[in-house]
Amino acid sequence: MKKISPQSVGHLSRKIGFLILVIVMLLTFGCSTLPAHSGGNQTSGMFAQAEEYGQFVTVNKAVDCKGAKVTIEKMLLDKTHTFMIADVDGDINGRMDSLNVDLFADHGQELGRSTLLNKLPDGKTLLTFDPVQKAPAELQMKFFGGPVGYGGDVILTLKDLNFKTVDEKFTKGYQIAETMEKKGYRLVVDSFERGISETSIHYQLTALGNYDGIVHGWL
Repeated sequence: MKKISPQSVGHLSRKIGFLILVIVMLLTFGCSTLPAHSGGNQTSGMFAQAEEYGQFVTVNKAVDCKGAKVTIEKMLLDKTHTFMIADVDGDINGRMDSLNVDLFADHGQELGRSTLLNKLPDGKTLLTFDPVQKAPAELQMKFFGGPVGYGGDVILTLKDLNFKTVDEKFTKGYQIAETMEKKGYRLVVDSFERGISETSIHYQLTALGNYDGIVHGWL
């Protein structure tokens, strides 16, 4: 098996980071089709455009997680992820860990798991899940861990809401074929998904020669 030095890994990581940064900058500044901003007061951060163009879904549904009250205020069904903005009142920590939540769409489709530890600058909690392909009829959240423990989930069902995915004019998919080889590694970037809040890059990193390790996924 081919041995890989930490110096080579670090050097390649910097190259990968630079390549991805260049491509993201091109997408953000050179390929954007978003309407021009109208000015005035803007919400800061990654959700500024989603706020400005009315892409959030208002929720305002709450659940008591055994002493920790979680209120889902709004959500964004972006092309890259499903985001929820929550207000949390109370202690989300238990004896073993903190509060977590799984999200399910129609027909039990799993949309991943999120912790409640990710805070926005305004103090709200950001929950991040996998994206949906179309607006669901309802979403189900199963809270566990923390004060809830593992003896039975606390369930919050989100229904009778005006679910909508982000308007297509704010999103874009790119199929590309960019390859870079350096010091026994090959990086292949084959697609991008640009949402209104972020851009995801689909890549595959492999080691050449007789090394059989593969790392791949979404950034």
